[in-house]
Amino acid sequence: MARITVSYPKFKSIEWKDENGKPVTYIGLRNKVFAHVSLPGCKGISVNCRFYYNGYEGKTYLSPLTPMTLSAAGKVKIALSLSGDQLKKIIEDRKRFSNGQKIRIYLELSSRHWIENLTKASQHPILFNDKIEFRSIVIYKDSDCKETLQGGIADSGSTVYVHVSTSNIEIGKIRLDVYKHETSASKEKSSEPSPVYSTSCPVNSTGIYKFSLSLAKPPYEEGIAYKVIASWSKDNRSIGDSGYHSSWELITISRKQSETPNNVSLTNIERNNAYNCKGKYCLKKGDKGKLIEEINIRLAGFGGCLPSDEFTELTEKCVRQFQRDYMQIEPTGVVCGSFLVALDDLRSKYSVDFNRSKCNCGGCKGFGNQLYLSERGNSKILEMYRKYEYPGIHRSLWWALKAVMFYLANKEQNMNISLLYIFSGYRCHNNNRIHRRKSTNHMGKAMDLHFYHTNDKHKRQIQNNKTIEEIRSKIFHTYLKAGNDWKIKNIFNLESTRMGATTWVHFDVRTFDLKYLSDHLFANSLQNANGPTILEYAKSLDKGGICNCINSSLPVNKPTKSNNIKNDFNLSDAREALQYIYNTYGRDMAIIIERMFRGETAHFASVQYKKCGTCGMEAHGDAPYYGWDSNFFEKYLEYKPVGIYEMYESKGLSGKGGNAQDTSKPKKYIIMPSVKATMEYLVYYIRKHNNNYARWHSTKASAQEAYRSHLQGIVPRIVKSFEE
Repeated sequence: MARITVSYPKFKSIEWKDENGKPVTYIGLRNKVFAHVSLPGCKGISVNCRFYYNGYEGKTYLSPLTPMTLSAAGKVKIALSLSGDQLKKIIEDRKRFSNGQKIRIYLELSSRHWIENLTKASQHPILFNDKIEFRSIVIYKDSDCKETLQGGIADSGSTVYVHVSTSNIEIGKIRLDVYKHETSASKEKSSEPSPVYSTSCPVNSTGIYKFSLSLAKPPYEEGIAYKVIASWSKDNRSIGDSGYHSSWELITISRKQSETPNNVSLTNIERNNAYNCKGKYCLKKGDKGKLIEEINIRLAGFGGCLPSDEFTELTEKCVRQFQRDYMQIEPTGVVCGSFLVALDDLRSKYSVDFNRSKCNCGGCKGFGNQLYLSERGNSKILEMYRKYEYPGIHRSLWWALKAVMFYLANKEQNMNISLLYIFSGYRCHNNNRIHRRKSTNHMGKAMDLHFYHTNDKHKRQIQNNKTIEEIRSKIFHTYLKAGNDWKIKNIFNLESTRMGATTWVHFDVRTFDLKYLSDHLFANSLQNANGPTILEYAKSLDKGGICNCINSSLPVNKPTKSNNIKNDFNLSDAREALQYIYNTYGRDMAIIIERMFRGETAHFASVQYKKCGTCGMEAHGDAPYYGWDSNFFEKYLEYKPVGIYEMYESKGLSGKGGNAQDTSKPKKYIIMPSVKATMEYLVYYIRKHNNNYARWHSTKASAQEAYRSHLQGIVPRIVKSFEE
């Protein structure tokens, strides 16, 4: 039997990237970006392209209609840069829009041949941004800037190349300064240090600059870390400290290694007059005990360490990865006091909002009620079917999340991605009932994570599936050694896009052996999740010897933290959102919105407002939009509902012509990401229905009239305060 594969031309994707191949979300002056377009099955088909934006007077083209040359795979890279005249016109158009509308630049594709979804290319625009800033600073080992400097460690005497990318800088110079990176408090409080090396070059038309650094003595010393800072110098005056400097990078000059005694950590040899136990107290393969178990838990994100009480071969591999990546030393696979200090550094530098890991059903205290206790530890039950509510969130997940944050902020900072928050942690049986689910994965064994682009000041959740796939590949697969879709035992597993995780990262411990799912490995508080400092814990176990074997230097890694999302909305949220509505849509619309909110939420005091940020948005469908208009949420992805809150309905307006009150069962209300999101939806709804705001309350004419009459008696105090 012959198998015939039929392919047809179609538009698959478009990704915006800079000259380094890094994803970008905006373009400015003196800055070039590339649209990476995939058109499988289109080789040999004539396809044309041009860029445009929607200006004040309508569609404005930025380039002529140009034919594209596709690769055999149907891929092409199209450059986009803006001239001075185009920039001026875009800025003028933006000023003429009264609602502060952002300018988006689109790629338009056309062909005389039929190509499936070809017009969808224009659904993926890039934002225009005219703010002066540094895009990135990357250090390479080669002059062609193709091989990055791994781990920030360079050989003494070698030459490295600093690649700087900027945007919207037209005059002056780009300056590069190299400083000794000091970590002690006394040095940070000293006077302004002098750079060990400085250089500069005039601003050019591309926004791309390359500097070479020869790391020879003097001035560079072996074993010392140096901070490399790029800044903009105008009129011979550096204004990098005014907010325009790039994110600095670190270079550590490696030492010429001498022979290392067996079982002695290199960190001990590099100590500055610190106590050296000569391997007597250091931990190595074969050792066992509670301290080993705690170390294994905290190394979960550095190679997928399992929470065993034995120093295994896997432990040794993870120790080496931590030494190489976090401590920035030559890996030995042996744990000394310096290693414990670095683990405590990880503990304090990478903080996560623990409350985000709790169940929000309202029927438990955050981590279920230990239902189905009889199924605990029963090896006859497959973990995917186990109904037992574990007593917290697994600590391996918690510590792995710290590693994810470390790698994003340090080793993969060019991805320009940070953790937004834990979107979904624990989900008990009651939570499942509310959301019509049956999976028990989230009963302590899983987390769903949202991310955002670090340069996005609004910190909007990343919705692009390609970017999520990149996070899975570069962070979870590479550093956590995670697998996909529960095919391998005793590793972190990710839910793939194919299984439904399109705009988030789901990772869990479902395939861990039962011995790694013991109750004591689950935490129900931040204190239990973090545990004590590892040095304190070691001393409590009479392991004081290892604690004294400490190098005087700490790791020099960039700290970061997740975004804390407050539990309850308040009056300040309403005021801030109404100010936006007032400025954007005018006084009359703001008054209507405030009156509707006050009437529906008992003047912003109802439980439903505090928990959901809405004014009566009951769920009447399935996720992600729960029955509400998908057109709005697909246009404004940052306003997408974030969950459901279940409660009994209040009296509301049932006695004033409104819908009859139903107290027989709790109702489900959608939780919005902000009050502003709800108010924007109200504006959309009102305009959609020809400004008939009363339709929000009821479709019956008599009920609408009663609603209008009721709202007229409500004083819009917040809007009035804007005019005082």
